[in-house]
Amino acid sequence: MLLQVFCILAVAIIMCDASLAYISIHRRTRMGTRLGVTLALAGLAMLCYLLSLIFGNIYTRYSILTTSYFISIDFLLLSLLVTVSFFIRLPSRNWHKIAFLVLKIFMLFDIAMLIVNIRWSHCFSYSAVDPEIGLYEYKLQPWGYVHVGYSYVVLALIFAMVAYKFLSVPREYKITYGVVVAVLIATVAFNNISLLLADRESWLYNILDFSVMGYSLGAYAIFWSTFRYRKHGLLNRLKMEVFDKINQGIVLFDDADELIILNKKTEELLPKIRFREGLSLNDFAAQCNIESLTGIIREQYSIQCYGGEEEGKEIPLRCDFRVIRNKQHQMIGKLLVFSNITQETDFLTGFHSWENFKEFITHNTDALPDRMRVIVCDPNRLSVTNSTISYDAGNKVIKDLSRLMKKHMPKDTYFVRGHDAHLVALSFSCIEEDVIDYLEMIREEFKDLYSNGFQYAVGEYDRRKTDLLSAVQMTCIAMRNRKLLDQESIHSSSLTSLIRALQECDSDTEEHVKRTMKMGAKLGRRLGLSDIEQSDLALLCILHDIGKIGVPLEILNKPGKLSQDEKKTIQTHVEKGYQIAQSTKELQGIAEMILYHHERWDGKGYPSGLSNDNIPILSRVIAVVDAYDAMVNDRAYRARLTEAVAQNELMENAGTQFDPVIVSQFLQMLRDEGKIVDSHEKQVVNNIVVKGFNIDFSEREDKAENHVHEVVHTQYFLDEQNKILTVDDWFEKLTGYTEEDVQERKLSQMDLIPEEDRTEYMIKTGELLASDSMAYLEHRIRRKDGTDIFVFCMGRVYFDPAVRANRSQIIVTNLRDTYSLKHYAIKEQKGNTP
Repeated sequence: MLLQVFCILAVAIIMCDASLAYISIHRRTRMGTRLGVTLALAGLAMLCYLLSLIFGNIYTRYSILTTSYFISIDFLLLSLLVTVSFFIRLPSRNWHKIAFLVLKIFMLFDIAMLIVNIRWSHCFSYSAVDPEIGLYEYKLQPWGYVHVGYSYVVLALIFAMVAYKFLSVPREYKITYGVVVAVLIATVAFNNISLLLADRESWLYNILDFSVMGYSLGAYAIFWSTFRYRKHGLLNRLKMEVFDKINQGIVLFDDADELIILNKKTEELLPKIRFREGLSLNDFAAQCNIESLTGIIREQYSIQCYGGEEEGKEIPLRCDFRVIRNKQHQMIGKLLVFSNITQETDFLTGFHSWENFKEFITHNTDALPDRMRVIVCDPNRLSVTNSTISYDAGNKVIKDLSRLMKKHMPKDTYFVRGHDAHLVALSFSCIEEDVIDYLEMIREEFKDLYSNGFQYAVGEYDRRKTDLLSAVQMTCIAMRNRKLLDQESIHSSSLTSLIRALQECDSDTEEHVKRTMKMGAKLGRRLGLSDIEQSDLALLCILHDIGKIGVPLEILNKPGKLSQDEKKTIQTHVEKGYQIAQSTKELQGIAEMILYHHERWDGKGYPSGLSNDNIPILSRVIAVVDAYDAMVNDRAYRARLTEAVAQNELMENAGTQFDPVIVSQFLQMLRDEGKIVDSHEKQVVNNIVVKGFNIDFSEREDKAENHVHEVVHTQYFLDEQNKILTVDDWFEKLTGYTEEDVQERKLSQMDLIPEEDRTEYMIKTGELLASDSMAYLEHRIRRKDGTDIFVFCMGRVYFDPAVRANRSQIIVTNLRDTYSLKHYAIKEQKGNTP
């Protein structure tokens, strides 16, 4: 029975030796080749020994096979020695070469003696026995001790080299060599203990032959350490060492948003976080006091937060978030890297310092979203506070304003300390109206602390149109423009001097400015102008005619008709106004708008003959507002016109002198204010003749039944985990789910999307929201009854200040419920396809 077990193991080892030898040699490296040869010799030695047991029933054959086994052992040991020298990276020395040469010569001598032993038994003698394994036993003769001595010398050298390496390498590398040492010790110990204790009658005698397998096991240990452990196990250990030693906090969550691993630095940076197995990403974000990361759509971005305390102050951190995907683009985890940015942070506010922020954003262009709201705040009359009270008092103003910004702005806002007292906030997920609401809350609370208040401007960053630093710069300019208009700001004094100079030319300037600013602000909101454009428009309302201070008063206030030369002189006021604005840093942003505010829609204006959209939009707006105010108020050269006549003038010149869309919006604004009451005037407003086309609004009521229709839709809201919060009456009609179903089942947006569409839906939604604040999609919804319908869907993510969390607004309409599809479907059925 023992013979069969041995034979099975021997065959398995021989096959394993052959396979690993092929794998090693196939690697085509010096180490691989040497190890491959060693494995092949180990397999050969095992094969010779196995054959001697199976076919050794004849003395001569047994002697030849046993001698072949001993010779294979000689070659194997020397090959193993060479392999180990490469394995431990033994440096090349002259005495090493001499030692190897001596061993080779001695091996050749030993081989010669073993061959001679087949005829004359001066090394080993064989006697017939009848144990369970083998038919003969061999006894050492005088020259046989030379062979055994040679074998033990080589084994001792191998053991010494590996043991020395094991003791000298760092702890992380010890397992690489420790396995080989352990196998060598076990093999030698097993062989020697068996020899010392065994006799023919004991069971140890019968298992003595299993010790020959130890040579193969030694080679396996080297193979594992070289090609498996070094590549995977050791690499993983080193990765963990680097992972723990890196000077950044690293946290990894799996695809189910549960904590997988974190390093020691994370615990140092975030000592207040209660880390536990299965900690969810949402709970982790809440403990870090940062925006929830579970429902995010962006693949990567950076956010500011605060960790433990150092010298009584919270440590400012930057959290770099990144979604990890595999080759199939499936999300497999979420990585958060926390960096201590104390050295990069403004000491007073805790905001990212401007110079470090510029360097950071230059080298990490993908760290922030493609679109953001840019907010710049600046305290009023700060220089007065610094000069009349103290710089400490001024610093306290800045510090309090920064504190209120962090308190009221969304959690995912990125704060930067700009030049001077400019405090910059980059809001990832807010629309402009929401941002202004937050700023007004800050303003109210700031007013309770300081009577001077502060000024702000809101801009937009869009990667497709500009770079982030330029967007911040443009918003800073808009904020300075606001300060020019703010009487509480010291900067307004320079504007006041310009207005006074203009009043000397035109006594009605002050009232004219107030009227145009009021109308301009209302019209700007109707046109959807951005906060920056509104700031520029307010300044333009004041200074569009600033060039008139360079026009002689006798021409400017001449009551009669002007000559051609006088007209040309007055027309020069746009170039003069442009030069004045260009010479003043705060006004350079509106210089071109001043220059072109007398251009005409049809290209017949001055000074450059621009037309249509080539004229800056604010120049087109001020042209309408200024013309209307001039017509309805007394001028030096004529009496005022009635509002009806002035409105008619605007309408008649829409599409020639004025932008027709702006005229239409302006007249609609007047209508909403009740300033157009006569039915004839309504008819005129409803029919604006535009050069090249006619917009006839008077037909709307007659044709509404056929062409204008209400779209039946449902509107509902989602929380940060995309769970449905509230629904309207139409939700059940569209989806089949009642409000009770939504609450009981805790339905999410994904529950409405067919399972096979969900991945595509998430990817497409993410792409759209990464480039725009709103997403428009056509997709399928799976109703409660299991049927699918195609819908149009509009969605946006916004920040809800009431709960201080992100919310999503979704508006959905069934395509089949739209009039156009029903109407054209009927026509197709009648054979009248449009």
